[in-house]
Amino acid sequence: MTSEARLVVNAIVVPLCTLTPLAVCLFAWFKGGPAERLGSSLFSVSVLGTALAEVVTGQGTPVMYELFLDTGVAIGFLGLAIRYNNLWLGAAMIVKGVQLAIHATHLTDGDDPYFLGFNLYAAGLNLISLLISFIMLG
Repeated sequence: MTSEARLVVNAIVVPLCTLTPLAVCLFAWFKGGPAERLGSSLFSVSVLGTALAEVVTGQGTPVMYELFLDTGVAIGFLGLAIRYNNLWLGAAMIVKGVQLAIHATHLTDGDDPYFLGFNLYAAGLNLISLLISFIMLG
């Protein structure tokens, strides 16, 4: 990948994958009921915590921190899904489980897989974050 392409990815795609979930959480907070407010708060704390961990550690994807944070969010989604009997929270919890599987695979493999210059581990995490955002929007 050329340096110009990396600049485009870092300047456009990375902020988009952080700001889109936060905008969806804000929308769910104002338009949803109590389950949506709690779920969107939990997910926004996850997104902000991941961004903070990236800034503090200097790593693009701090694996151990994200693993513990995503485990807590998945358990929170499970508790909220049971409490409010809400299908979207259950779906978000299942998708978070897929994200935990990606973390576990990354921890056992050791090296980041790349395809056409893109880090597949980071791309998978961003896609799951966007998928949870679409689940919230639905």
